[in-house]
Amino acid sequence: MKSFLPALVLLLLIASCTREDNCGPTRYVEPATDTCECRPEFTEVGDVCVPNDELDGAVDAGPDSTTDAPEEPLVVVSTTPTDGATEVEPDTSISIAFNMPVDEATLESGLSISSLGEVVPAEVSWDAASMTATLQLELMALRRTYQVVARSSISTPSGTSLGSDYAFEFVTRDGAWGEIVSLEIRVEDAELAGPSADIDNVGQAVACWRHEEAGGAAEFGCWCAMRYSSSWRVASKIDDTPGSCSVSAAMSQGTDEALVLVRRRDSLWSTRHTTRWEAPEQLFDSLVSSASVGSSDSGYTAVWLSTDTLFAARFTVGSGWGGTEFSRRVSREHQNRHQHARQRSHRVASRCLLGPTRSA
Repeated sequence: MKSFLPALVLLLLIASCTREDNCGPTRYVEPATDTCECRPEFTEVGDVCVPNDELDGAVDAGPDSTTDAPEEPLVVVSTTPTDGATEVEPDTSISIAFNMPVDEATLESGLSISSLGEVVPAEVSWDAASMTATLQLELMALRRTYQVVARSSISTPSGTSLGSDYAFEFVTRDGAWGEIVSLEIRVEDAELAGPSADIDNVGQAVACWRHEEAGGAAEFGCWCAMRYSSSWRVASKIDDTPGSCSVSAAMSQGTDEALVLVRRRDSLWSTRHTTRWEAPEQLFDSLVSSASVGSSDSGYTAVWLSTDTLFAARFTVGSGWGGTEFSRRVSREHQNRHQHARQRSHRVASRCLLGPTRSA
């Protein structure tokens, strides 16, 4: 029996040596598991033993390594207003929050707001702390549907894009009566009459009226007050020619500009408000029985009746008044109907803007 022990030990040594050779030069046999493991001067990366001095700080790229995990997608987390919101205030800032930082250079072309099929100008800003993009408009129109789109081209600094367009829409609220304010204090022994007003689609307005039988020259004439930036400005006298004057006012859309027609006893004049009221300019040099003015994006159109002929002229911003565009004779019956309708509208406007006047 003893004669077999040396032979058994020799066989075991030969088997162990053969096992080491099968593991390769970078591995050894781990006795506890009888498996080939990387030698201490090597690190296993995948199925390969890599020398430690060649790793340069690399980490194990096995199945649990974060280097193999896909990058988190860029998504929209929330919006203000929310999709489908109604009764939105016209001065609301529109914001879109993301789940990770966004490359600001992709926001300018990647965000848009539109209404009635047209793109609405808006200023885009980015807040890195909250990862929120904001679209700021001057003021949205009332009772209007707006669509906002965040395009798939928006991406992170590392290049991860939104993937697909994200869109939402909302509706602004209807108008509402605000606080009643006094535009003018009644002058002793004088009456306020002939009010005319206009308002644009963002709530800026002009209101005009005249003082009759004023106690002094300082109070007599036609006056106007402008409303912009949510408040009425101090009224200004726009005409103090002796005799009766009446006014028709129009507000330029989305600006603090307005144009007013001043009808004197024997002529028609106009004055325009930009940063201040300009000096009146004569538009027509004959008796005018009634006049009206309206605005558009590029200017104003005035229409007036003189004797039995209807005239019209166009005011273009940058060019001023053009020639009379058309004229036609108007029947006396039509003139009477027009005059009665105008008187009724003046009475209604007086009650709305100035309140009831004193009895004589």
